[in-house]
Parts: sequence; structure tokens; C-alpha cells
Amino acid sequence: TRENGQVRNSFEVHLVNKESAPVTYTIEGTTPTVSYIIPTPKVEIESLGSRRIPVFITMPQSEFQGDTRVKVKVVRVGGETKELTTTFLGAR
Repeated sequence: TRENGQVRNSFEVHLVNKESAPVTYTIEGTTPTVSYIIPTPKVEIESLGSRRIPVFITMPQSEFQGDTRVKVKVVRVGGETKELTTTFLGAR
């Protein structure tokens, strides 16, 4: 969407804990050309549970040059790191 001179996209990160104990994850944006709002940047998921975490990304419309690849890093606290890539869409 376009609003107040900004282009905004939103998506969800779906986390699933397949372990027999609770797991904590942190989520952060890693693309420097956009701004991220992650309402729940740290989340604990119960054993065999799942959560969908919303992620909002904004960019000044004046800097938007077309569809842009953006990245989000998901870290399992005490474990692996995974980088997710999606496309920031909008109209010039």
C-alpha cells in the first residue's frame, strides 16, 4: 500500500516448533534500505506449537525503484539461524 509518501508491505513468518520442549526465536530485518516493524521480535513457542508473526516493511516512495528483495533473519536462541527472502512489491 502507499500512504503518506511511504510504500508499505506486510507478510507473516510462520514458525513451527517440532521439539519436545519450548523454543525461543528472535526475528529481525536485515535489509538496510527498508524499515521494519516486527511487533513480536522475540517469541517462545511451546512444544509442537506454531505461531505466525507479522512483519511490516516500509520504504519512502521517492526511493522505491521497483520490486525489491528484502530479508528477515530468524534465530533459534541457542541454535540455528535462517535467513528468509521475500519481495517488496509496490507501484512507483
